Amino acid sequence: MELLEAPESWESLPFELAASRVAARTGKIKAGDYQRAGATPVVDQGKEIIAGYTDNLGAVIRTPLPLIVFGDHTRNIKYVDFPFAVGADGVVLLRPDSKLNPKYFFYWLQSLRLHNLGYSRHYKLLQDQQIAFPADVEEQQRIVARIEAQTSRVEVIRKAQQELETELRGILNGYFAEICADAEWKPLAEVAPQVRRPVSVEAGKSYPELGIRSFGKGTFHKPAIAAEQLGSKRIYHIHPGDLIFNNVFGWEGAVAVVKQEDAGRVGSHRFITCVPKANVATTPFLYFHFTTEQGLHDLGDASLAVPVATARWDSPRWAISGYRCRITISKWYSPAFGKKSKPPAACKPNWPPTSLPMCPRCSPKPSGESFDRTDSANSSNQRRSIRFPKTCSVMGAGQKRR
Repeated sequence: MELLEAPESWESLPFELAASRVAARTGKIKAGDYQRAGATPVVDQGKEIIAGYTDNLGAVIRTPLPLIVFGDHTRNIKYVDFPFAVGADGVVLLRPDSKLNPKYFFYWLQSLRLHNLGYSRHYKLLQDQQIAFPADVEEQQRIVARIEAQTSRVEVIRKAQQELETELRGILNGYFAEICADAEWKPLAEVAPQVRRPVSVEAGKSYPELGIRSFGKGTFHKPAIAAEQLGSKRIYHIHPGDLIFNNVFGWEGAVAVVKQEDAGRVGSHRFITCVPKANVATTPFLYFHFTTEQGLHDLGDASLAVPVATARWDSPRWAISGYRCRITISKWYSPAFGKKSKPPAACKPNWPPTSLPMCPRCSPKPSGESFDRTDSANSSNQRRSIRFPKTCSVMGAGQKRR
């Protein structure tokens, strides 16, 4: 998005004159010392405005407010007008010049498109910037008021969208339960075997990396890494449509579908890449499974938050239901294409389902019709059961799944 040019009547200042750094002389609260409740909020370079709390009153910033908080590693920007303590490292405190309305300066910072340097420090990028502003402070305030009026409208829309997504997720969970009701459970290796595509590293070349967000939030792009910086790190080709996991943070839902825009990027040796067999499973269907409560438990068993042998990822057992149903849910909920469509009309009369799935590892054994699953992650191979609806409305009301 191109930024509009400032009017000629506006003034301009280099960043080093537009703002000054404020030293946090009261010390910093370590991330491990954050509390869920306390006397003083802790503000760090993370995404959330408040990262935690502390009862250490000696850590409270003793300088006039408001201040602008800039995440030196994360590029997150916060406007703080309440007493707080600084958390962890990478926090830069800024106070704008008296010519600038603090919120005008804050929104200007947010408009910048700073290049992502990974976990390197980004403050040096700010020092190259030039801020334009109207000399009249009241005009700056009017601009701020217009921005905040639009921002409040955006927040209302975002909240409505989140509520819609939560409702859709509930419908999908029930639909997924129906699809898997009479499913056969098979090892992942028989459904979507691992595929390794080693990269032959060449001196002088750079390789753009791919990252996986936790909690099923998809992929993100990392800066390219030079061959000389790889050291002993091994990298692998990743193709669109692959199902990928981070074997260290699998317990945190680090699973994603590789998108078309991810083509040409590489993954580290910590990534587990799986490709579903044709006419057996689809990538979006398996991805959805791993974002359910049961799927997260399965990932936790496979990763345990430590580097593990990739063979362990072949042992958990996954539900394999009718291929037609898998295609339906893949089209309905497809992170690979970045959109969700409406549920099939045939499903609507039976929603919401009368019974939703629960994790076999933590739910009590229900009564009634059930199917058995062998928990391969359990050394005793204890057999657990859970009840599901016996019909699939996508295949016709009252028609049993084959």
